[in-house]
Formats: sequence, C-alpha cells, structure tokens
Amino acid sequence: MKIKAVLFLICYGFSNIQNAKNLPTDFYMKETYKKFLRTDLGESYSIEKKVNNNFSAVIEIFNKKNNKIIEKYENKYINPLVSSSYNDYYQISKKYEYNEGVLLKTSYFAGNSENCFVKCDNETIYNKSRVYSVVKYPSCISLFDLKKRELNYNSSYVKEKCIEN
Repeated sequence: MKIKAVLFLICYGFSNIQNAKNLPTDFYMKETYKKFLRTDLGESYSIEKKVNNNFSAVIEIFNKKNNKIIEKYENKYINPLVSSSYNDYYQISKKYEYNEGVLLKTSYFAGNSENCFVKCDNETIYNKSRVYSVVKYPSCISLFDLKKRELNYNSSYVKEKCIEN
C-alpha cells in the first residue's frame, strides 16, 4: 500500500510539472532599483518599496495610533512585449487585510492601471489567525494571453468579473 502511495505522489508531481506552462525567462520584471517612501495618509501612513522606474513592489499601510498594520500589497509586474508607458505593464497583486494587526484575509488580483483588475487564485479568510475558509478563483496566469502578455479580455470570466479602475 505504501508503494502505491509513493508511486501516486511521484506521478502526480510529474504530471503537474508537465502540465505547467513554461514562462519565458523575461516574463516577470526583474527588480534592479529599490528605494523606500513613507507617505502620511491622515490617520494612517504607508511605507512603499519602489523598484525600477518607481513601480510599487510592496505597500504597507499602518494605523498611526497603534502602529499596527492595516493593509499590505505585494505586486509582481509582467514585462510587456512593447513598453511605451507605465500603463503597458500588467501586474499580479496579493492583498493582505488586517484588523488590529491580525490577518483577516488574503486575495489576489491581476490587471493593469489603465483597464481593470480581476480576482484570481485563492482568497483566504482567517479567524483567530487560522484559515476559516478559502474561495477559489481561476489562477492568475490562466487569465493572461501569454503571447501578448496581457489579460485575455475575450475570456468570459474576465468580461464578467473585471473591476474597472
């Protein structure tokens, strides 16, 4: 029985590797320049990690009264085939939501600043720092036209679920 289980795991892992799409080596933007920026937002403040041409890689928002984190965003940028402006870059963002410094929810979005964003991957809701529920969405990469390196706006999911900026 143990041999069958081991063989199953090996075959399962191998099939997942073969089914995964191979992304080009330059698909994601490489971070080459970093600086940190603190911004006053009234009752809160943000700390932003900027990379390359002032792209926001990480943004953390804190409550001024108790210095506890409120939200955090992590962004990964996709290199466009032709780049003429910031709006040509698509991104996959992970959003963390907190209450009094305790993690409440994580969710993913894909899109760009000029068009729209769509929820993707798993949205995880926490209760007392433990996973309470998971809402599944299509994987972020599956929503992209990999040849054009942009969201596939012809997909029914993107058409229905796109959140305008």
